[in-house]
Amino acid sequence: MLTIPATFKVTDATSTRADLAKRKELKFAIRHADIAKLRHILKGPARSVSFADRVSMVRSVYYDDYRMSAAHANVDGLGRREKLRIRWYDQIQPANLFYFERKWRHNRVSGKNRFEIKSDIPLAELSYREIRDSLEPVLPPELLPPLWQYDEPTTLVEYKREHFAARQTNIRFTIDYDIRIYGQLGKPRITTNFSCPLEDLVVLECKIPVDGERALRDLLYPFSSRITRCSKYVYGCQLLGLVDVDA
Repeated sequence: MLTIPATFKVTDATSTRADLAKRKELKFAIRHADIAKLRHILKGPARSVSFADRVSMVRSVYYDDYRMSAAHANVDGLGRREKLRIRWYDQIQPANLFYFERKWRHNRVSGKNRFEIKSDIPLAELSYREIRDSLEPVLPPELLPPLWQYDEPTTLVEYKREHFAARQTNIRFTIDYDIRIYGQLGKPRITTNFSCPLEDLVVLECKIPVDGERALRDLLYPFSSRITRCSKYVYGCQLLGLVDVDA
């Protein structure tokens, strides 16, 4: 008989937000980037957005199955794929508030189911099994099959993030840097010991409407870096030796 060690409550479900439900995400992976210059470029067409602080610290635990199917789907460029993660902000270990997210991609269109969840016990005090068991009663039925399939916590990805919103459009940008990876496979609970840095990698992400590529090119001109397939999760899996590919 299943015993629920913690009570989770969904306090906000944003999966119906238009910008999360269906959009395009275009990414630039830049080695040895000058953060100040990149920030200056974005401040032309966009304004800086602050939450708790101008720079957010983002930490996400990604889940996969024993075959690393989600990671390999990304590496192989499959048109339909998904990944699960839990995420928290601005704390080394998660407290009582966190986010459960399912990201999906159908060819060039992506979307996200995002649930803000409050726990009566700090998440850092729960085992991964206890987290999953406590998630099951509060998630919608359509998310239970991926929750059951991707039941292995594999990597914790940590980075600093700056947010920007384009003026007079709903295009958004983020700059991610100081990226570090923590292995979670086989760990009973969330651990931030023995980090591995992704040296000198900076990721510029552009969140745009499905028909927004022309507007994005106009906003970023004359910025000319090449759009790339770039998954921080896959980079982390490669760094930890979980997938033997060039991400």
